[in-house]
Amino acid sequence: VFSRSEYKLEYYPAEFIRELGRQFGDDASLTCVYRNEKIAGFTLGIRRGSVYHNLYSGLNYELNGEGDLYFNLFYRDLDFAWKRGATEIHLGQTSDDFKARLGSTIDPLYLYIRPLNGVIRCGMKRFRKLALPAIAKVEPHDVFKSNEETATKKGAGLKV
Repeated sequence: VFSRSEYKLEYYPAEFIRELGRQFGDDASLTCVYRNEKIAGFTLGIRRGSVYHNLYSGLNYELNGEGDLYFNLFYRDLDFAWKRGATEIHLGQTSDDFKARLGSTIDPLYLYIRPLNGVIRCGMKRFRKLALPAIAKVEPHDVFKSNEETATKKGAGLKV
């Protein structure tokens, strides 16, 4: 997964995942999808109080089209979070377009670095686009309808 990732942000060794389970216990989540007893995809997350963080997901991309692995991993992961009382869910740092189609919003994050050494500062300024590439903007998707919107639709008799 890491080698195919467009943005190589972090690499979690197996021991990190094991330790996450030991430290967070029932608040840790590892969702796995299998095909013929082999893992076809996984997603890893943690919950603390009412906040849930999806940390990392991976899948066999050749199998994704056969069973919408990525969608189903997130579907199950969100189910885990909501059933445990999460009211705030953070879906990670990549796949913004997919997550926007789920109805999530994107909160921009910023990083400010100002080295004291002028040579390093000049070098960072010159090569910042290589170190911190621009991320494509993603259009938001309004997937949640209010009760008023649903009620005004032709033939709508059920409340959402």
